[in-house]
Amino acid sequence: LDEHHPAFLDLLDEDPKRAFGDFYAFARRMFEACPPRSIRMVHEDLREDLIHDIIVHCCEDDFRVLRTYRDQGRPFVVWFNFLSRNKIIDWLKKQRGAEKEEERVDLDSQFERVQPGQKLPPDRDVARRALLQATVRSMDELGERCRLLLLSAAEGLKPREMARFLGSAPGDNKKISDALRECRRQLRYRLRQAGINPESVSIFMESLKRKGAP
Repeated sequence: LDEHHPAFLDLLDEDPKRAFGDFYAFARRMFEACPPRSIRMVHEDLREDLIHDIIVHCCEDDFRVLRTYRDQGRPFVVWFNFLSRNKIIDWLKKQRGAEKEEERVDLDSQFERVQPGQKLPPDRDVARRALLQATVRSMDELGERCRLLLLSAAEGLKPREMARFLGSAPGDNKKISDALRECRRQLRYRLRQAGINPESVSIFMESLKRKGAP
């Protein structure tokens, strides 16, 4: 980590595959030994994905970002740490903006005429299945406790009922509520990463419940 010009910088043209592997190992060491302070503001469950995105950002388009590095008398890690800090801050701003956006996709209107037992038109059936599959994949990425909390909430359980269900100590309602809120935030993030508006999922599921669709 003290090197001003790590060897992988000389391999970008000669051996791109090795350059990527060596840089990846270097980046992992940095995030373990001296990570940017801003990473603390990212939930632990999301850090790995963000670190991966930062590494890919430096290597995509034929190492376009890495090629901008110039030795100015300081270790390379200083430059990479600063770049990572800025990427993390940009990510945090984007997340906060996404949580505040009021964009709503009205999928409910697509199912207005669907009656109990009635089959969906082929195009809507494909859209429904794709949406459900993406949601299931996003749920699978969460920890078991998060999945239990989200499914319990979907079944209408209250925090005190969830506490009993999970075997938590009496009076843990506040902790359960906070944990559920964080799990929902994580699920929204993963859905957005998959290109899905989280509001679409909730509207869609409510539509199916009301109309008795399979």
